[in-house]
Amino acid sequence: MFKKLLFILLPIFALIAVYYNFTLTHSYSIYEQNSFKNPWLTDTIIVGSFNSNNGKVSLVSIPRDLIIKIPETENVTKINALYSLGKTFSPLEPIKFIKEKITEITGLPIDYYVLIDVVGLEHFIDSVGGVNIIVSKDISDPRFPGTNYSYEPFYLTSGFHNLNGHEAVRFARSRNSLRGDFDRIQRQRQLIQALKNQIFAKNLNLQWLFKSYNDLSDRLISNLGLDDLPILFKAARLISNKNISDYSLEIGPNELLKETDIILGGIKAYAIIPKKGLGEYGEIQDFFKAININQ
Repeated sequence: MFKKLLFILLPIFALIAVYYNFTLTHSYSIYEQNSFKNPWLTDTIIVGSFNSNNGKVSLVSIPRDLIIKIPETENVTKINALYSLGKTFSPLEPIKFIKEKITEITGLPIDYYVLIDVVGLEHFIDSVGGVNIIVSKDISDPRFPGTNYSYEPFYLTSGFHNLNGHEAVRFARSRNSLRGDFDRIQRQRQLIQALKNQIFAKNLNLQWLFKSYNDLSDRLISNLGLDDLPILFKAARLISNKNISDYSLEIGPNELLKETDIILGGIKAYAIIPKKGLGEYGEIQDFFKAININQ
């Protein structure tokens, strides 16, 4: 069995799964649009594959600053803006733009998608008693974004922590560090694994999953039906930490991406493009083929 799931977190995590292929993304808030400059930006995108036969998982993070061509136009934008554009130009299926673009970039078709906003994620983490995280370096982020264009400083010392939902989401969103968004990407994958560990350490059952899914219904958008949950839950129990491999599409001499500047809305902005050039995804698709775990 091999399927793809796209999960998006608003800061949505997007999760795509087949053997399960999945993408995680994040944005801000599904409903409270006035709380942030743009609540529809999906600042986290993780594409993954899950082989339900052997329990192997791969997670590949795509940086939010990747410049892409907007579907059906010659204009460009950052990939984290695609869901927002979908809300405007494809209101009946706003996930369409980002889902199709992920397939174009990776060569992977997407079967399922899940979008959950940060409030929903916080509640979900709290429902399992928080998550255990080992922080590798002190986090000092005096300019962590708050409501109404304010700041809510966030600090976390290195070492072991049991984080509640609010703290865990801030841990995953902070990017005031040397590698910025790439450090944040690593912490987001760490949070996903910690959440998985917490769920199964508590021996939570399928009834709990159904309840959680229903409780989050106003914070979650998905094409997963209730009939799909038992299959996914059973398959997820096969996953051990040693079978989870994670990667990032990164910048650098031996990497697949490079830095550039671009004009967006009349303003010069930092951006990332494939090393071969804008829209040239051949090497990236070859990379996904090389880590294929569908066998």
